[in-house]
Amino acid sequence: MVNALRALLISSPPATKRRSMLVRALERAGFRVVTTDRSQHAAAPDLVVALGSIAVLAEVKLMRAVAPHVPIFVAWAGRPEGRFLSAAYAAGATSVVPVEQVDVAWKNLLRVAKGGTNAVRAHETFVPDFHDETGRLDATRVARALGLTLSQVAKAIGVTTSALSKRHSAAAAQAGLRELEFSWATLLDILGEAKLSRAWLHAGHPDFSGQSPLHYLTEGGAKRLGDYLRAAVAGEAA
Repeated sequence: MVNALRALLISSPPATKRRSMLVRALERAGFRVVTTDRSQHAAAPDLVVALGSIAVLAEVKLMRAVAPHVPIFVAWAGRPEGRFLSAAYAAGATSVVPVEQVDVAWKNLLRVAKGGTNAVRAHETFVPDFHDETGRLDATRVARALGLTLSQVAKAIGVTTSALSKRHSAAAAQAGLRELEFSWATLLDILGEAKLSRAWLHAGHPDFSGQSPLHYLTEGGAKRLGDYLRAAVAGEAA
C-alpha cells in the first residue's frame, strides 16, 4: 500500500453510515483514506472528497484555493437540493456525485484524463435525441435537454432567434449546434446524468469569475464553452 492513492475526506458529522459507505467506495477505487487532522503535514492528496451539509463547502473552497489542480468530489446521499448543487460548484467542486458512486466517478475521470481530448471519440459526443429524422441537429431538442430557451440557443450559436424559430435544423445552425452537442455529451460523460449536467450549466463557477457556464455560453458562444471543456478534459482549463 506504499504507493496507494490518497483521498482526503472532509465530513460533517465525522461518524455516519454515509461516511462508512463513502470510505468503502474510495477503498474500492484503490484509495487510502485520510482525514484533515492527519494530513496537515502531508503532500497534496490525489483526490478530495467532501461529505455532509452545505457547511462543508467552506472547506471545499479552501481546498480549491490551496490545491487548485486536485479534483474535488462533493458526495451526497438521497436527493440533493438545487441550491446545494449550485453552492458546491461555486465553491470549486469538480463533480457532485452520489456517495455510493464515488469510485465510478473517479474511474470515469481517470478514463477521460488519461486519454486527453483524443479520448473523447466521435460516437461518445453524439447525442441521438438531438437529431431529427433527417439526421440534422434540431435546435428545439438541444434547448429542451440543456434547459435553455430557443433564444438562448440562438445567441450561443450566433444566429437570430427568428431564423432558428422558422427552421430548427437550418444548415447555418449546424456547426454551432454541434458544439452544444459536444459540450452536453462531455458533461454527461463526466457528471453521469442530465440533472447534474444542467445544474453545472446554471450554477456559478470560479473558472467563470463566479458566473454560470450558461452566462459564459450565451455571452461567448457555443465554441467557447466547447473549447473550455476540451481544455478541462485535457487538464488545461484555467
